[in-house]
Amino acid sequence: MSQHDMVIANQTFPSFRADVNDALQALASTSKGNTRPPTVYAGQLWIDDNTPSSSLWTLYLYDGTHDVPVGLVDTTAGLFTPLQNPFAGTAGGSGNAVTLALTPARTAYLTGEFYTFIAANANTGATTVNIDSLGAKNVTVRGSATLPAGSIRSGMLCVIQYDGTRFQLLNPALDAATQSTMEAGSSTTTFVPPGLQQFHPSAAKFWVKHDDGTTIAASYNVSSITDNGTGDHTVNFSNAFSSADYCVVALSSTVTHPCQDGSAPAAGSVRIHTRTPGPSSVLADAGRYYVAGFGDQ
Repeated sequence: MSQHDMVIANQTFPSFRADVNDALQALASTSKGNTRPPTVYAGQLWIDDNTPSSSLWTLYLYDGTHDVPVGLVDTTAGLFTPLQNPFAGTAGGSGNAVTLALTPARTAYLTGEFYTFIAANANTGATTVNIDSLGAKNVTVRGSATLPAGSIRSGMLCVIQYDGTRFQLLNPALDAATQSTMEAGSSTTTFVPPGLQQFHPSAAKFWVKHDDGTTIAASYNVSSITDNGTGDHTVNFSNAFSSADYCVVALSSTVTHPCQDGSAPAAGSVRIHTRTPGPSSVLADAGRYYVAGFGDQ
């Protein structure tokens, strides 16, 4: 422990030297101890070497009234971590009207300042935060957008920033989209897992590039090509459509005209013909075929 009141009393030389040395040692060690120095001055730094533990110290700045935590010194890892976001602990109030208490208490909201807290409840709609009874402010996302229900979850560590008008939640909770929400295509509060993006109505459910035979150059959701004869191929799907009501787009590499063969398509495959142009068109191979389909799976 190296702390001193920073006052050198009138005394004899040996005592004076010892007093000066103690003051210098306190300055050199940033007034380290397990309690605040008995005498502190506004602007003074001091280290609590037992909070939160004997190996994780807290650096404080005394502002004339409060001991403001500045950062943590990890003596095991040899790291200093600035405390940039005032942490309010577990929130009070309700899910939609959050109250926070900081130590030391804030006297005004500061534009640009971050605050963190652990939510006690989930929000069910528009939400406000009131810090140290300074007044409730709206919580938004993406600028001024109203906070959707479920953006805050019970037990979630929330990070908010004051923009001068409102608090913006920087880490809203998001749910993964399901197949049904992808098919509905209306949610703006879920994220899309890569394995589900194809269920959106705008996404192709299959596509393929193949030759006159059965060789596939590239494809998605196509298990094989069946060569039924000249200008006649069946595209077989790995995962079938939910019904035969879907749309197919086809192109070929020559002047032949690709078209669906005239029979009803199946949920698991579609048969494509390529024909020569003109009134006397006949089935003809095209060399390369490009086929894609859209619909519900």
